[in-house]
Amino acid sequence: MADPDGDGTGKVELHRRTSASEEDTLFRILFAAIQLGAPASKRQIAEQAGLSSQLVDYHVPKLVASGQLLLRRGRYRPQECLTDHNLLRLMKSSLIRQQLVEQVAAGLDFSQAEKDEGAVIEENILSLLRLFSVELKGGR
Repeated sequence: MADPDGDGTGKVELHRRTSASEEDTLFRILFAAIQLGAPASKRQIAEQAGLSSQLVDYHVPKLVASGQLLLRRGRYRPQECLTDHNLLRLMKSSLIRQQLVEQVAAGLDFSQAEKDEGAVIEENILSLLRLFSVELKGGR
């Protein structure tokens, strides 16, 4: 995974997800709302996510409470930052760099993993991101 050009751009390729993992129900629901691209009912989100309406009914309030989904006139939509292409480009260009991927990969033991190496690296990077907390100063 070396940087062949030596310019820091490396070989890291970030792509928008096209599906969500079966293990993370909350993310599957959020991902379905993002995929729909417009405010949607719980039923529409359930159909998009391939989940039961009851499961979506149970979990959607958690996503609203955590500030990831917004409720307006009986319809749900993701926060704009989750669909903002400029923000996604900024993350792609500045947050996940080849050096980070290489350092994470170098410290991983793949011997017990049931997923391929790329998926293991991705899960560990996501876990690292989840370990951070954001503390806003002044007024929020």
